[in-house]
Amino acid sequence: MTETSTLEQDFRRFADHPASVLEGALLVSRFIDPATDPAAIRRELLKLANKVGPAASAERLLSVLRQEGFAGAESYYEARNSSLGYVLAERCGIPISLAVVILGVAELLDLPAQGINFPGHFLVLLERQLVDPFTVQVIDTDARARLFAQAGMAPGTPLPTADARTLTLRMLNNLKGIALAAGDATRALECTDFQLLLAPIDPGLRLERAQLWLKLGVHGMAHRERDAALALCPDAGSRARLEAMFPSEILQRAAEESSSRPH
Repeated sequence: MTETSTLEQDFRRFADHPASVLEGALLVSRFIDPATDPAAIRRELLKLANKVGPAASAERLLSVLRQEGFAGAESYYEARNSSLGYVLAERCGIPISLAVVILGVAELLDLPAQGINFPGHFLVLLERQLVDPFTVQVIDTDARARLFAQAGMAPGTPLPTADARTLTLRMLNNLKGIALAAGDATRALECTDFQLLLAPIDPGLRLERAQLWLKLGVHGMAHRERDAALALCPDAGSRARLEAMFPSEILQRAAEESSSRPH
């Protein structure tokens, strides 16, 4: 059995029972690097938990991670920054992958922790303190107010928590963005293959897939995904907006242009 088929099966199992953010992040890590060793990653997290020790607290956990050299990656837009194996080995990552390290260690220490699906910058709520994983620091009152203002959110807006499914989807979304920036529509489509397992009734995701298939010149699949997106729209207004974004005429013209080229 190939790693790809095994990974797909494991994603399906996770979609049925998304038990923990670590499990989802390990699947993403395997997607990035098939040689990822989940057992080794779990052992490394346990080593970090043991360094924090029995007198665990948010301050102690963050202090140990900083002492261990964990910090935000300088080269931000690289797929490896979402791989837990790389993050733990190099002690650097992006906010969401560093958040997984914090959440994984906190879970081992029985510290209350929750991922926060904040716009533009993933955060962690650790013992009721808001933490920036990129700096491995508690966010003070002034910095918190600035974050909310930048996101266009009122100061008292409830924090958008992230369960295991949400975090995994966001990690895949980051990888998809990197692939698109590199002009790799095939890799972006692979990201959506796994996202679709986690969010099968998301019309926006189906529309993205239609656009990616169109980039690749596979017009039949583009038509199919667009139709699937329309079928998933909850009301006529949503369908009209989606059709305006991706009218059938565009697909028809693309198909005609393709058939007129020499083969």
